Amino acid sequence: MEREKNRLERRARVLAGKIQSWNLQCVGEIKEALEELFDVVEQIREYRPCSVSEYVDLCDLPSVHVPAKVTTYPVWCMDLSGFCLVGEGELFIEHIDDILREKV
Repeated sequence: MEREKNRLERRARVLAGKIQSWNLQCVGEIKEALEELFDVVEQIREYRPCSVSEYVDLCDLPSVHVPAKVTTYPVWCMDLSGFCLVGEGELFIEHIDDILREKV
């Protein structure tokens, strides 16, 4: 039991490192790592109280500059091609041009 908890916590730290060192190339990579981290944190909760914020600050993800007028839409980060990680509860990928045209 302790061994499995340690394995999960180690995996969460590895994923957090991958998220923090994201190279801004493809937002799908950070989406995939975050979704896996969410799953791992859920599994850790079987052993102890746990939150994603123990591993990653979702409000401070690596990102290129997101236009200021997008503050009313939940954009978490943006890659070099303008694709954004967005959403509340579930993560989606949308292009910044579509967000600016349709959401703000």
